[in-house]
Amino acid sequence: MHSFYGPIVRVSPNEVSVANTEAIKKIFSTHKFKKSVLYKNSITLTEDIFTTDNEEFNKMRRSQLNSGISQHNLVGIENVIIEVGIKSLTKKIDEMLNSNKGRVENIEGEMVEGILFNYYDYFHMLTFDVISSITFGENLGMLQNCNHEIIEDLINELKMSLMRSVSPMYGIGLDLYNKVTKKKRLTLEFIYKRINEIRKSEKQSLSENQQESKNVKCLIIEKNIMDIYSKSTDKEGNKMTDLQLAAELLIVLAGGTDSTSISMSYLMHILMLYPEIYKKVTQEVRQNFPSWKNGFIKSTEAKSKLPYLVSVIYESMRIKPIGAGVIFREPPDTGATVCGYEIPPGTDISVFIEGAHLSEDMWENPRRFIPERFISSGSEDGGALEMNKRRSDVMPFSVGVRSCPGKHLAWMEILTVIPNLLNRYDFELEKGAVYNPKNIDPERENEPKMFEDVVYLTRTPIGHKTHCNLIIKNRKE
Repeated sequence: MHSFYGPIVRVSPNEVSVANTEAIKKIFSTHKFKKSVLYKNSITLTEDIFTTDNEEFNKMRRSQLNSGISQHNLVGIENVIIEVGIKSLTKKIDEMLNSNKGRVENIEGEMVEGILFNYYDYFHMLTFDVISSITFGENLGMLQNCNHEIIEDLINELKMSLMRSVSPMYGIGLDLYNKVTKKKRLTLEFIYKRINEIRKSEKQSLSENQQESKNVKCLIIEKNIMDIYSKSTDKEGNKMTDLQLAAELLIVLAGGTDSTSISMSYLMHILMLYPEIYKKVTQEVRQNFPSWKNGFIKSTEAKSKLPYLVSVIYESMRIKPIGAGVIFREPPDTGATVCGYEIPPGTDISVFIEGAHLSEDMWENPRRFIPERFISSGSEDGGALEMNKRRSDVMPFSVGVRSCPGKHLAWMEILTVIPNLLNRYDFELEKGAVYNPKNIDPERENEPKMFEDVVYLTRTPIGHKTHCNLIIKNRKE
């Protein structure tokens, strides 16, 4: 639509769609463009950091959350990502490789040693373990136990939230159905259990807390998010109610699990579609970190030593951003000028980030996967400035005053997990893989065909239980 009609299109009498990078940055740079009433409809429990259209409320919640994932706390968080995340994942993979000793048929029809590895499932378990550790100070061990139940329930909560935003009556019917059938909502049960525990501990003495903490599998992190939230107050000095606390913790778990795991899933998908890029990225990792048996690559090391991998990540996020749908905003009461057009108050503005990422006005050959567009060229200063500008035009976690507060955490996880996997293991497509380098998409200038997906706030590959399977094996020395 935008490729034919331009960066701003009137899609209904009361709605315009915007797919222009600079216009999107302008809209998101201020609280004057409030979130649409659709977000109020999507409320699961009560107003929270994601659904609110109140500027002061949002600033308060962001300030509270940032205390837990701030730069000051990042050292502890990086340790969690390594210990709970990549270390647990590689341990699980090694156990499966050592116990299986089997052979799997690859896409070329060759029998190779290895195991089938569904990266979609394992990335979700990893990110859930990491975010729950940062949030509650406790590793739940989803990776080691291969427990999908609570994660599937969490994703279902996202789906229900979207359905509520589309139709409030659907949400009422869904809640009634859940009550009648007594359907368990595992994520909320888990959250309320943790809230009850912290409320109980608040009433006990410090010595009792210390004694009780010995029985909990905790991680050493300076501040965990639940503790910060439970002690925070608003400007009147009121602490959060249990309902408010549960609402915020649900948002943290959902955002911290799904967005990062989906980003890594599409990255792995793309690497398998482009063998030369996969080979180049793997060589870069292994040349810069040859002593892979002696420890794990940290995100800061990856960021400074792996420029080609970083460019591949940016290009992956450009061509397949996690938020594939539209983000609704309302113009100020005085109206607004967007892309040269006067938008009256009361109009729905649907911001289409993926459309901006694929705009021919912004990107050369936008549907082709070209990571080199994010590598510095030319003079040292000028090239770096141009590269930073290009990177800032990629908006997978949104931008501005309502951008994802956990985007730095997501980058840390991606730059820790992916390099370490590429350094330790070799990956191949299994026989019969539908999405492969030879399956060409004419709509993408004959580039390899990518996943078809469905959008529930974040995008999800259709058929991920099958299409996200890879053969994983120990790297060749």
